[in-house]
Amino acid sequence: VIAVVTGKDLEKYNLHWMPTLMSDTQMVLPTDTVMYQAQEVAAVIATDRYAARDGKEAVMVEYEPMKPVIDPHKSLDPNAPVLRTDKPGKTDNHIWHWEVGDKEATEKVFAGADVVVKEQMHIPRIHVASIETCGCVADYDKVNNHLTMYMTTQAPHAIRTVIALVAGHVGLTEEKVRVISPDIGGGFGGKVPVYPGYVIAIAVSFLVGKPVKWVEDRSENLQADSFARDYHITAEMAGTKDGKILATRFKVLADHGYTDASANPSKFPTGLFS
Repeated sequence: VIAVVTGKDLEKYNLHWMPTLMSDTQMVLPTDTVMYQAQEVAAVIATDRYAARDGKEAVMVEYEPMKPVIDPHKSLDPNAPVLRTDKPGKTDNHIWHWEVGDKEATEKVFAGADVVVKEQMHIPRIHVASIETCGCVADYDKVNNHLTMYMTTQAPHAIRTVIALVAGHVGLTEEKVRVISPDIGGGFGGKVPVYPGYVIAIAVSFLVGKPVKWVEDRSENLQADSFARDYHITAEMAGTKDGKILATRFKVLADHGYTDASANPSKFPTGLFS
């Protein structure tokens, strides 16, 4: 075992938080509070996977239970625990709002329609479970101040931009980062986001001056990777008695977890499923 890295270690270099692809932020490693099940709390760096697993057993973590927020409807209650206390002035769990269409015209059509049909629907959460899990090799060249990332990503250019946003203050601007994405064993959108493991590998390579490999196992993949769907939809349709559709209206509550790390806006998949 070479080292054990915690959020406090990353905080010294301002690498403990990173932006998401949805203009939000998320922890790389927590400095005090763990926000969700299976969140990474430390990184063990070793010469091989077996030594790293042995070293992991020596990491002791003390958890104090907190009131959970697991229902997206109840999460919007005024007395619900606020998850993002790191954001000044944040008083609720509402992450993001998007609206499209002519609201006034739609309401007028609904008010005068012969028939209005309303349906509550739930598209459950899914996991893509690609054959190949997420992984990367971060190779930082200290002499030339250049980072090469070999990784199983669907979005190398977006990844490069986020890396530059995370590590630009230590000199890794966008032109100093190269992302190489070979053939990958499935993606389905799950390999678009930036995961903490990527940033940890970069930070450790930067600190130790050697290539660092991170590959999640299947259990980690199923617990900590991004999920999809989990849409709670109220769908309405206004029409005439002879069956002509005049207008539709959808209200969608999407459970994105503690941070909006979606690979694309809710409006895109929601529009497809609506």
